[in-house]
Amino acid sequence: METDILNNLNSEQQKAVLHEGSPLLILAGAGSGKTRVLTHRIAHLIAQKKAFPYEILAITFTNKAANQMKQRLTAILGHLANDMWISTFHSACVRILRAEIVKLGLSRYFTIYDSYDSEKLIANILKKNNAAGGRVSSKAVAAYISMAKNELKDPEEYANFAKTPFEKVAAEVYREYQDELYRSSCLDFDDLIMTVVNIFELFPSILEKYQNRFRHVLVDEYQDTNRAQYELVRLISEQHRNLCVVGDDDQSIYSWRGADIRNILEFEKDFPDAMVVKLEENYRSVQNILSAANEVIKNNASRKHKVLWTQKEDGELLSYYRARDERDEAQFVLSEVMRLTTGDEKCSLRDIAIFYRTNAQSRVFEETCISRGVPYRIFGGLKFYERMEVKDALAYLRVISNPNDNISLKRIINTPKKSIGQTTLLKLEELAARNKVSVYEAISKCEDSTDFTRKARESLLAFKKMIEAFKETGHEKSISQLIELVLEETGYRKMYSDGSIDSLTRLENLDELVSAARDFEKRSDEPNLDNFLSEVALMTDIDKYSESDPALVLMTLHNAKGLEFDTVFLTGMEEQILPHYMSMTDHKEIEEERRLCYVGITRAKKKVYLTNAAARSLHGQDSYNNVSRFIFEIPDHLKVEEKFNAQTAVQDMFERSGKFDLKPGDRILHQKFGIGVVLSAICSDADLELSVDFGGGQQKTLLASIAPISKIS
Repeated sequence: METDILNNLNSEQQKAVLHEGSPLLILAGAGSGKTRVLTHRIAHLIAQKKAFPYEILAITFTNKAANQMKQRLTAILGHLANDMWISTFHSACVRILRAEIVKLGLSRYFTIYDSYDSEKLIANILKKNNAAGGRVSSKAVAAYISMAKNELKDPEEYANFAKTPFEKVAAEVYREYQDELYRSSCLDFDDLIMTVVNIFELFPSILEKYQNRFRHVLVDEYQDTNRAQYELVRLISEQHRNLCVVGDDDQSIYSWRGADIRNILEFEKDFPDAMVVKLEENYRSVQNILSAANEVIKNNASRKHKVLWTQKEDGELLSYYRARDERDEAQFVLSEVMRLTTGDEKCSLRDIAIFYRTNAQSRVFEETCISRGVPYRIFGGLKFYERMEVKDALAYLRVISNPNDNISLKRIINTPKKSIGQTTLLKLEELAARNKVSVYEAISKCEDSTDFTRKARESLLAFKKMIEAFKETGHEKSISQLIELVLEETGYRKMYSDGSIDSLTRLENLDELVSAARDFEKRSDEPNLDNFLSEVALMTDIDKYSESDPALVLMTLHNAKGLEFDTVFLTGMEEQILPHYMSMTDHKEIEEERRLCYVGITRAKKKVYLTNAAARSLHGQDSYNNVSRFIFEIPDHLKVEEKFNAQTAVQDMFERSGKFDLKPGDRILHQKFGIGVVLSAICSDADLELSVDFGGGQQKTLLASIAPISKIS
């Protein structure tokens, strides 16, 4: 087996796999095979009996990466891979907390709050306190609390740190927020790691247990770790010091959510006896792409020197297009997409990605995709588990698991309608506050209270009886069966039985939730409700990404890390956009923007397009931005400037769609406005501008490229 493990590894990869005796830093450039090295290092440890499978803790940042690693290890080691902990930071911490959190006086059936739940609770606290006259944003306070937890600052420490009026408000809210979480047996996303670190520091015997359990700790994407994650890794690996971290400082792009690039840049300072291995051979991209990426990233001062290279051919030069405006940019991009997918090269849509710096840039690309009939999929929009009906169903499950979860309970106590109005709920919350119990526990006390009408008392007690029945039968049913029962018994399915498109879509989403539960039941070692809710709470949008979807991919550069495509379009490469205007006065932030550009370029295997616009309308304002400095950092011999006749391209599109032959007097059908008569048809700005009379004094100006119209013969 050992020979098989070392086969097909280059010399540096083998060095990383075989190293032992001290901490190891693997500086893995983009596309250099870091997952292969991690999995083969683990397999080597097992094959050489340097470790038992249950002594391995491998940490990644996404469920997708963890699943890929486990699949690869299963292919090498078979069932032995099942005994390892291969998971994200947060998933590993949930497993530890389910076993140990009782030491802090909290229930092991705690609920995990997502960002929506956290902001909802913070908004309630702000409203109750009338903080700053109601002018403080719950989202902003949530961000500050998250930052504090990532830095391992509890409410008292944060209060000492607070200086500005806003920070003082945030500090007070933080204290009340944590008190409410504790009373509700809830943790937010950032609590998961912070609480484990607290337990390890408060209870040395528990720390020692996990140190003895995990004799080998391996961490992927180490450049993305924050202070809390750094401390967690340090504590667990402190005793045996068999720590292997893999990362690329050139791909550190998450400082805005707490990632600290110093963790990887100063690894040798923390571990003076550490071995450092550089992986610079790239297996993904052609050389011209790598050369361009190298030229850009070398302008950063805070980095460890690496030069990506490949044994592949030079490949095509990078294409650069300077558009007139954002619509011209989108027309060029979609014309190239259509050429690539219909020409001799016959590239698949799913192998092409359009990247942008901010979500707001996606609109014009979406409109152009629609007008050209190009199927696309956006990442970073409303996620499946954030949809209203899915969150409602999950809220029922969370209350069944943890009745003290006040946010979830208030979400569904009158959904569907149960004659429990806002006035009744407010009285119930007041009763809970007076008795220092959860809202759910207060329901039992409403029988003896004169604050409630007879009907309100009956409705509240009926609700509690229903939840108790779900809790009782939940022990006998699978998760999917419990969801089905909840949807039927609560009348939730019936609520969407009117046959409308909206209702049918919501019912389809609920069916998909049942399917997700069934899938979890098949693959989970412990398919219980708490584990299912934990997995759902930790699910990210990118975990749902599938390379097999037959659609063009649209996503922000931040979402692109870890993915690869044959062809990528880096759009909006202008000063104020990439680099972003909020980074312009900070050298460190400019360097992060440069790393973001580097990440975008190195996602491509074969071809990179760089585009920008001389004029752009964004966020409701017209702007005239200079060309991004990152364009100039790529030498001329590595890029070619493209010429594009947008007018001709649009006319070709219209001729295919039948829209271009519209002329005054023609009748059209508009999906919203109905039948109209064309008054004028003028070609301008790479589009066909139509003036249409829809009768009744209703005259509209339409752009044929995006208007939902068809000609009536």
